[in-house]
Amino acid sequence: MTVTTLPSQKFDQDIQGAKRAADSGPVIVMDEGKPVYVLLSHDFYRRLLGPTLREMVAQPESDDIEFDPPRVSNNMFRPGDRS
Repeated sequence: MTVTTLPSQKFDQDIQGAKRAADSGPVIVMDEGKPVYVLLSHDFYRRLLGPTLREMVAQPESDDIEFDPPRVSNNMFRPGDRS
């Protein structure tokens, strides 16, 4: 993975070049010597987020997950004491 740093003026002048660089890794856009934005490819962004709940549940090994939630007692839902 290659991290590219660009001044904001160069980013403005060559957006296509920045997009090509983002295919190899993050592109950090600098303004007055400080990082202000990061351009990422969508694939890299999705990997940063990790799998969605839907993707995790859809995995074949998810069939082996045991789920036995605790039972809720009946007295949990009683009216509050207003005295």
